[in-house]
Amino acid sequence: MDEPTDQGPFLIVAALAPQAAFAPDGRITGISGITNHIQIGNQGSDQMPAMRLKLQAVLLLVAGPARGKSFTVAIQPQGPSGKRLLREDFPFEFRDHEQAPASITIEMHTKVDEEGLHWFDVILAPRLPDGEERLLTRMPLEISYQRGNSQ
Repeated sequence: MDEPTDQGPFLIVAALAPQAAFAPDGRITGISGITNHIQIGNQGSDQMPAMRLKLQAVLLLVAGPARGKSFTVAIQPQGPSGKRLLREDFPFEFRDHEQAPASITIEMHTKVDEEGLHWFDVILAPRLPDGEERLLTRMPLEISYQRGNSQ
């Protein structure tokens, strides 16, 4: 799954952000607040409660020799303890042009219950049963919980 390839598609941007904006033709026009750290305020407990984070994964891929083909991109979150969280898969298709980009915004509602470094693996899978999955990149997100008196 981790071997490089010259067959495409090729990842240009992978970011976590609270929000992203796109033009009608699919071009990214803005990414607000790219982040790799979130601090959760005191919830009245010394232990961080389970919470749902709303984030967007913003991906921009170029087809290269994979033009005109269909793929699935998956986001596989992993907690600091190594526990894999719910994987989400999203199908997409490149137009029949080598430099045609695919702009993908994935709204994620990820449940977190651990402090520390979380990883979001970006995985590319062809839509054929015999196709190999390929890890494109890993996006880090540090979660910290503020303990103690909030007054």
